[in-house]
Amino acid sequence: MSLAAVRGADRAVLLTRTVDVRGTTAEFRHVGVTVVSHDDILHALLELTHDPDSILVVSSDFDRIPLPDMLDLAVAVCGPSVILGLGTADAAASIRTAFAAGVRTTVELPLTPERLQQAIHRLPQSPSARDAAVTVGDLTVDPGRHLALWRGVPIEVTPREFAILHALTTAHPYLATLEQLAVEYAGTATDPIASIRVAIKRIRTRLAEAGARPDPAIETVRGVGYRLAC
Repeated sequence: MSLAAVRGADRAVLLTRTVDVRGTTAEFRHVGVTVVSHDDILHALLELTHDPDSILVVSSDFDRIPLPDMLDLAVAVCGPSVILGLGTADAAASIRTAFAAGVRTTVELPLTPERLQQAIHRLPQSPSARDAAVTVGDLTVDPGRHLALWRGVPIEVTPREFAILHALTTAHPYLATLEQLAVEYAGTATDPIASIRVAIKRIRTRLAEAGARPDPAIETVRGVGYRLAC
């Protein structure tokens, strides 16, 4: 079963320029997603109203209307099923705009089948899925009990560290991008990216103190993000 099917989305409507997409229709279908491109937001949203299980990918470089207005409209129609495509526009500014509009998932452009697949995997989950315990190797993160466990032994983490660790476990075996973590968990930090890097360092220390292996248990994918190595 594809990730798209797991998340309930088998169709993606792209509000992007042609140059923002890299991959054939067949290649996207291979990862379980049919893609449809539009260069007009009203046409894109109209199509989405007829297929509520579709997702919408909006390019930060799409300049027909201001990005804040476009994202507000997209979220009003699609709810959490909106992904911001990060193009040549300032990424930090675009992420702040997305966060303010309620968009919680980003993907680097140009869009490839693999990048879209991973972005779909990072879309917000249903409440029941969010409360389910997730186990990766000897690490278990249980949102229902708000517990992080290594081989059954609790790991002391702050609420924000717990949320980041949960994001990493639910993303496994894929990575969580630095931009996505910044959108979700940096809060009002002046430098969201630096804030996440500091938090990851602290989580690594807590995992090492609990005896997690390998050390570090969180792998850095340089220039992209983080994934669990355990």
